[in-house]
Amino acid sequence: MNFTSVMFFLVLLFQSFQKYNSYCCGRIKILKYWIK
Repeated sequence: MNFTSVMFFLVLLFQSFQKYNSYCCGRIKILKYWIK
């Protein structure tokens, strides 16, 4: 693995983590609203 492929992999990992994080935050907001 060279440097560019490592950077590309890190960017993909970061993007998928951000998507998962925003999805979880949305679910938590919906749950809080629903509990009220």
